[in-house]
Amino acid sequence: MTSILDENLQVISVSELNLNARNILESKFHNVAISGEISNFNHHSSGHMYFSLKDDEASIGCAMWKGVNARLNFAPKNGDKCIVMGKVSLFTKRGDYQLIANRIQLSGVGDLYRQFEELKKKLSLEGLFEKTQKASLPELPQHIAVITSLTTAALQDILTTIRRRARNITVTVSPALVQGDHAPGSIINALDNVLAYNKENDEMPIECILLCRGGGSYEDLSCFNDELLARKIFECPIPIISGVGHEIDWTIGDYVADLRAATPTAAAELITQSHYDLENRLQKYIETLKQNIENIFNIKSQEFDYLQSNLKHPQAALKEQATKLDFLGEQLKMQLVNIIKSKTLRLTNKQSSLFINTPKHNIVNSKNHLKTLSSEMHQHMGNKIVKVKNQLALVASAIETVSPISVLDRGYSIVTDAQGKIVSDADQLKNKDKITTRFAKNSVTSIVKKT
Repeated sequence: MTSILDENLQVISVSELNLNARNILESKFHNVAISGEISNFNHHSSGHMYFSLKDDEASIGCAMWKGVNARLNFAPKNGDKCIVMGKVSLFTKRGDYQLIANRIQLSGVGDLYRQFEELKKKLSLEGLFEKTQKASLPELPQHIAVITSLTTAALQDILTTIRRRARNITVTVSPALVQGDHAPGSIINALDNVLAYNKENDEMPIECILLCRGGGSYEDLSCFNDELLARKIFECPIPIISGVGHEIDWTIGDYVADLRAATPTAAAELITQSHYDLENRLQKYIETLKQNIENIFNIKSQEFDYLQSNLKHPQAALKEQATKLDFLGEQLKMQLVNIIKSKTLRLTNKQSSLFINTPKHNIVNSKNHLKTLSSEMHQHMGNKIVKVKNQLALVASAIETVSPISVLDRGYSIVTDAQGKIVSDADQLKNKDKITTRFAKNSVTSIVKKT
């Protein structure tokens, strides 16, 4: 049996359906918070986390990508009751929908986080977080206080860092609880102890306070979100550096403090930075000073050696001066002789010039010059005549070459009639005509008998 589809029904592919479903889910549930229990937890080698979030009646698959889960302050595991925040999406290839998590809080943390946000908003509106309210750190502090637990590893990290970077700083530890319900009051008491110390010690007051503790869960750090403690930190006249937890952990105390450090060690580095820089600069100055002193010593030693090598006995110095005087005397004599020679030569040149320019000398020179010109003219005319003769001979030779007479020298003759016209054909003649035959030398006259 064949069924016929409704012509008005739109036909789409499976992938189009899943894609549209994903768009609807992501637009409708782009920011949700779901409570449940973690199961099937898998922290993949790629760094991504995959798990299910379930309650008594249902479950949903969840994924938390590597770059996001690196900011978690605890390690999730199966059985954890928690609140997962993120967006609902759909894996189009299989049609499975899942929750893409961007944050996870253990159950009970939700109320703490809500309280944190409410207090943060309240104090921010009051201006407790304003940068203009922050105190500047002392440039080169000589005395600082550390407020933390005596048993925490953070205290040892702080002391080790300060000893390594600024050994001349005096450190006073004002112990306090940094975890639990009694921690806020204990920290406030530690701050009061620091203030009381400064009132009684004008010569060496505490110039800065490090409020620190190591990392922990959100509940462990919640004592630093206390309102009374926040206001105490804000009102404290001594600059406070907050170094609580890890880099991703922020508390109300961090926002109120004059400066926030990512870790307790970072807080110790911040307060000792000026000392560390100064010590490095001083070390460089010391090295430069040593080098300069050594250079000066070497230069002065060389100068001393030079002066010592040139130090002479007075008698030797006198002899040297006498020799120098004799040398200068000889130079003076030579200069005087040269001057006299120069003046004499100049006088001779003047005399010669005067003799050359006399009228008699000029007349003699003119006559000699005239003779030279006349001789040159005759020679030139002779050369010109010879040249013309040579040219004329060449022309005559050329004319003679083409002359009929020159042909006669080779045995030919020229015949002319009585009128002297050349006879080139016998038909021009008749009997008894008179003709003349010219040879190379002489000629003969004949009478024609027969043609």
